[in-house]
Amino acid sequence: MFIFDVGALTPQQTRALRLRDDELLAYKFCRREEAQALLRPYVWSRLAQAITAAVDGVPGYLVHGLLSRV
Repeated sequence: MFIFDVGALTPQQTRALRLRDDELLAYKFCRREEAQALLRPYVWSRLAQAITAAVDGVPGYLVHGLLSRV
């Protein structure tokens, strides 16, 4: 699983979003608390680590969803 930080989207970019893969049915913008409630625990763990890395400015490498210090 890869999580990419694309920065903040402008309203125009948000309106232009289109799903291009039949595997995806929808997308949703939500706050951390809602994302945590919606996602499976292992997915939330990875997203939480990605958010922390984005805020701290330090990328991390996860092994089984846990930060690995290599």
